[in-house]
Amino acid sequence: MREAWTGAAMKLSPALAAAALLAACGGSGGDRDAADGGGEEAAEGNGAEDAATEEPGGEGGDAAGDGTADDGGEAGDAQEEEAPGFCARPGLWRSPLEDYIAAVVEEKGLALDAFDHAVKDLALFDGRLYFGYGDWTNNLGPVEVRSFASPDGLHAAEFTADEESIDYYRDLGDTLAIPGVDATEDALVGNVFLKPSGGAWVKHRSLGYMGTASGRIYSCPGR
Repeated sequence: MREAWTGAAMKLSPALAAAALLAACGGSGGDRDAADGGGEEAAEGNGAEDAATEEPGGEGGDAAGDGTADDGGEAGDAQEEEAPGFCARPGLWRSPLEDYIAAVVEEKGLALDAFDHAVKDLALFDGRLYFGYGDWTNNLGPVEVRSFASPDGLHAAEFTADEESIDYYRDLGDTLAIPGVDATEDALVGNVFLKPSGGAWVKHRSLGYMGTASGRIYSCPGR
């Protein structure tokens, strides 16, 4: 994606965005296979119908049936070749955790397959793309809150969260929230980190999982 992630595209739900991409790409592989199969059945049906109505000794029906199938196949190939670039297989865009992975291997002595170094969540807020990461099983916190300002830029660290991992972001409208999953302090007391639009991150203690429903914000308090 080369254009900025602002405007209406930011408001697409994942399901809606997937549906839009599917429509733009002419359907999934399975849909295309089903369509091709339907075309072949239709072609066979046309061929049988032509054979039933053709004059004795004539091969026009078969020729017509074959021609229809060939035309459909060529049209399908042409459509696939003309598919826009974003329908191609995805490729590597950024590797924003290379320094984190290297530090864990060097400082903690863990093998690459011994800890979690996946991107766990994504969130768009204030024109920035935030991503979550970390490992609360191996207690690899605290972790930096990192984000990209644009698709062509590099990520930046905005804040250090006293958490072993950032697993979730919650968009609360004019505020972005990080519900804590495993505090680096007393894990029996939960954290939540809030960033108002245009503001800075603030840590709040004794709160846990957060969500919204019917215009209200709900949280599970720590023990």
